[in-house]
Amino acid sequence: MRILLLDDKKDRTQDVEEIANDYKFELITSHSLEDAETKLKHSKYDIVIIDLVVPSKYNNRELSKNAGFELVKYIYETTDDINMPHSVVVVSDNLKDVDYLEELNYYPVSIIDTNMETWTDSLRMVIDNCLLKIRPIDIAIITAVDVEFNALYNDCGWTEELKVGAITFYQKDFVTKSKSQISAVLVQTEDKGMVATSFLMSKLFEHFMPKNVFMIGISAGNPDKTNFGDIIVATSCCDYSKGAITDDENGNLKFESEPSLVSAPDKLVNVFKRYSLEQDLSYEIRKSVKMNNYNTDIKIKLGLMACGPLVVKSKTITDNYIRPYNKNYLGIDMESFAVYSFCQKNKCESFIVIKSVSDHGDRDKTHTHQEYCSKLSAELLKHYIYNEL
Repeated sequence: MRILLLDDKKDRTQDVEEIANDYKFELITSHSLEDAETKLKHSKYDIVIIDLVVPSKYNNRELSKNAGFELVKYIYETTDDINMPHSVVVVSDNLKDVDYLEELNYYPVSIIDTNMETWTDSLRMVIDNCLLKIRPIDIAIITAVDVEFNALYNDCGWTEELKVGAITFYQKDFVTKSKSQISAVLVQTEDKGMVATSFLMSKLFEHFMPKNVFMIGISAGNPDKTNFGDIIVATSCCDYSKGAITDDENGNLKFESEPSLVSAPDKLVNVFKRYSLEQDLSYEIRKSVKMNNYNTDIKIKLGLMACGPLVVKSKTITDNYIRPYNKNYLGIDMESFAVYSFCQKNKCESFIVIKSVSDHGDRDKTHTHQEYCSKLSAELLKHYIYNEL
C-alpha cells in the first residue's frame, strides 16, 4: 500500500514514517498543496494524510491555514482524473483554532488531534480499518456475460466473498504446479460494455488489491485472420468509437475516427507469445473442453482487440470503422479497452484479455459457439495460473 503525507513538520513526518515501516507501506511525502495535487494526479495512493497548515506553493515556504483543507476539497470535488484514496486523514496540532472545522466534517475524513499522546494509535486504527476494507489478492478474473462467467465458475468451486450492490465477487484459491496457493476473485459486470466494465473495475480496486487482472470470454474475430475457436490474447486494445462526427463535402454525416490505444505489459505478452508457439498446448486446451461436434484445430493468436460500444453484426461496421485504423486487428469486443485503461491508470503491472472467437461480427452472428469458446479462454487462463504463478 502507498501513503501520501502532506506535512512540513519533521517530527510528525518521522512518526508517520515509522508507522509506514511497521506496516511495510510505501510513504511518499509532500510539503505543499501544489505538490500534493500534482502527485495525486499522477499516482495512486491508498491513504492520504493531510496537515491542515502547510505552504500552498512549491517554492513559497509561507504557511497557509487553509492549504490542507483545500487538498481535502480537491480530493472529493475535483473534476481532474485522480485515483480516489481509500482513506483520508486530517492531522493538526491546533484544531481549536480551525474556523472551518464544521465544514471539514462534511467530508468523509478522519480527524486526529496530534496534541494527544495517543494520536499515533489513532492513525494506526485508521490504517487497520482501511486494511479491513481492502483485501489483497493475487488475481482478479473479469467476465461480461453469463456464458463467460459460467465457463470458470461451474468447474472451479467458487464461494461468495463480497456483494457490492448488484455485483457479487466470488473467491477461491488455486494451487499451482509449484504448490503455491494463489488467491483469486471472479466477477461478472452488471452489463456489457465499457461503462459497466469501468464501474466494476472501480469497485474491484476499491475492495481488493489485485496483483494480476485478467478478462476471459468471447469476441468477434477478423474473418481474414481468425477461425472459430481461436484464442485471442490482446497485446493491445483500441477504442474505435472515439472520434468526431462531421459533414463531408456533400453534407453527409462522416465519422472521423481517433482511436485510443493501450497495450498489455510486455512481460505477460511474452509468456503468451511462447504459448502461441506450442502446438501441443492448443491441442490440449481443445481436448480439455469436453464438448461434442468440435474437432477443428485452434490456435493461440496475439494482436489487437478493437473495442466499441455496440454488439457488431455488420461487415459494414468493421469495414468502415475498424479496418481503416488497423486491417490486421484480430478481435472485436465491448470491454477490453476499459480493463486496459483502468489498469494502466491505477498502476496495475499485470493485466491481459483472453477471448476466443465465437463469430465474425457479421449478419451470421449467433450464440452457437459461445459456450465452447468461453471454455477455451478459461482453460488457457487456468493453464497460465497453474504453470506461471
